[in-house]
Amino acid sequence: MKHCKICCAELTKPPLKVKEEMYGLGEVFEYWQCPVCECLQLLDIPDNLSKYYPKEYHGYIPPALKRTWKTMRRGLKRKIILEHPNWLSPLIKVWLSSIPMFWIYRRLGMQTKHKVLDVGAGYGGNTLEIQSAGIEQAIGVDLFIEKDIWVGDKLLVKKGTIDDLQDSFDIILFHHSLEHMPDQINTLKKARALLLEGGKILVRIPTVSSQAYLEYREKWYQLDAPRHLFLHSHESFHRLADATNLIILDKWCDSSELQFITSEQYRRGISSFDPKSYTLNKRTPIFTPQEIRKFKQKANLANQSLAGDQICFVLGMA
Repeated sequence: MKHCKICCAELTKPPLKVKEEMYGLGEVFEYWQCPVCECLQLLDIPDNLSKYYPKEYHGYIPPALKRTWKTMRRGLKRKIILEHPNWLSPLIKVWLSSIPMFWIYRRLGMQTKHKVLDVGAGYGGNTLEIQSAGIEQAIGVDLFIEKDIWVGDKLLVKKGTIDDLQDSFDIILFHHSLEHMPDQINTLKKARALLLEGGKILVRIPTVSSQAYLEYREKWYQLDAPRHLFLHSHESFHRLADATNLIILDKWCDSSELQFITSEQYRRGISSFDPKSYTLNKRTPIFTPQEIRKFKQKANLANQSLAGDQICFVLGMA
């Protein structure tokens, strides 16, 4: 008898059999969907998950760690997004619309005085961007890096998990990392324990409460078997927040057309790293420009109705 790791309900539905599609390895994994909270989860987790995180995997490509004029200029733009007065936002958004992550940070209320933790930071590309914007007290933590990563005499990413940390933080970020973690409840409980009063937790995750999952099922690219251990529904994430004594302050979808493009590739037997893949070669003849525009329109409409396949949750203390 199998039970949901989020709400403990008995898992009565047959499992969804999902292939590893990103690298085309072809291994099959069983994902069980809870009939109550609808969380889709991998119960039989491989003993050696690290073999599914090669150097090419997103987040594990080392960033340029030198402080250059280019990185300083990028940091200044990001600082402007965080600190400009509200009345200037329409103008700033036109100028700096190509930096969406820092508009999310502004929505969180991130400030240069804050202490920020990036959980599942990889080699620290995102953490380095935050530091470059003047947030000196930003660090990352990641289990799968070889050792601690430093920029000069400053720690960028610590090797380990959130359980290895003792400091407190104003903002804790899970950028598409929570779905990789086997103990969802205790991980968020630890994050709450590290949160300063008035602090916020940002969780960005794929969700099965989406048009793309309903349309593509086992070929939905965000399944990312076996790296994604939990694919939450909106309902299961609300239950997870309740179980960890956190409240949801804000939520929105930020999915892109890749939810349809890459899933359609998988349906056609084309992995993400296949030379024909659109993500590697946008001149590929797989899709016409008209099809790409249609995928973008579908993604925008899905986001507007909270049916995108990626969702952002902002959590605070209950």
